[in-house]
Amino acid sequence: MVNESQEAVHEYLDNRVEYGGLSATYKKNLTHSKQSLVYPGPDFIPRRILCVCLLFVIGLMTGCENEHSRKNYTIGVVCLNGKLLSIVDGFKGRLAELGHVEGENITYLSECPLKDKSHIKSALDGLIAKKVDLLFTMSTPITKKALKATEGKEIPIVFTPVYNVVGSGLVDNLLNHGKNITGVQVRGSTPKTLEWLLTISPTVQNLLVPINEADPAAGFGLMDLQEAAEKLGVRLLIAKVSSTEELTAVLKHPPEKMDAIWILHGNYMVPRLHLYIEAATRYQVPLASPTAQYKQGVMITYGQRYERTGGQVGRLAHKLLHGVSPKDLPIETPDFFLGLNLKTAELAGISISDDVLRQAEDIAR
Repeated sequence: MVNESQEAVHEYLDNRVEYGGLSATYKKNLTHSKQSLVYPGPDFIPRRILCVCLLFVIGLMTGCENEHSRKNYTIGVVCLNGKLLSIVDGFKGRLAELGHVEGENITYLSECPLKDKSHIKSALDGLIAKKVDLLFTMSTPITKKALKATEGKEIPIVFTPVYNVVGSGLVDNLLNHGKNITGVQVRGSTPKTLEWLLTISPTVQNLLVPINEADPAAGFGLMDLQEAAEKLGVRLLIAKVSSTEELTAVLKHPPEKMDAIWILHGNYMVPRLHLYIEAATRYQVPLASPTAQYKQGVMITYGQRYERTGGQVGRLAHKLLHGVSPKDLPIETPDFFLGLNLKTAELAGISISDDVLRQAEDIAR
């Protein structure tokens, strides 16, 4: 039978869990404490003494959590593509909302963007030598090298926008991967992007797809596109390129008649958007991509919002900084949004219906 002292303690713990603002881990500990306390009764332990002892225990527990909040952290950021800096902005913004304010209790050491892939290893080694608390990597090659560089070291890694985490060999599965990394992979929007292209331009039959096979994300993206195109009856005109000059030549003189142009994911294709946009307007054809570059001029996109994805990774980073193991955090995917660039559509002579416009979450005019 629960006596008066037990009821008082239970009420205190309930209020502390509900209103104390503690993390889930500490809520669980408090609940366990509540369930495991043994009360000999009010005649044996006075109520005031019992409450004082309880307050002391709770003080020790919350003190451990507050220690994380007071600590100054250092995060190393590494990327190859300067167009991903809005992801970094979202990352920093979310961490600031969670109490990690740049210049106060958190420092960012940026190696973003690097000149090229040959600088990845030295950038990572330099950050590790500076004893960063966490690495934020933004590409498949960088994340792979970060995993290798941190072997035997207690430096967790968060990543995005890696396209295919399992296919690239970073982890065996998305849930119980057991690796020193977690983050947000951006695979999943390609089939829907192709559907939107056909909704806007139903007559598309031949889709020009330039690809640099040295780019892992582009290769995985092409496989997803091939599967979707086969189901929807679209023929892919795959053009292999390895330099800006070759890409320019392909877009100026397509191998066959094309009805539309596609931009794959990857560090090679995205920085050369202007070449695609020029070709789309020159040949008066639609331009589509799952890379969400509608603000930069891509006519039809269905992909992530960079700052939102950065915030998603920031939430994961917050957990890592507070002691959660990356092995316990499944790999996530972002939300995807339909984006349209009406200026490019007008220049290319493409009309987008009011029905599609009403369904678009993001429109650049």
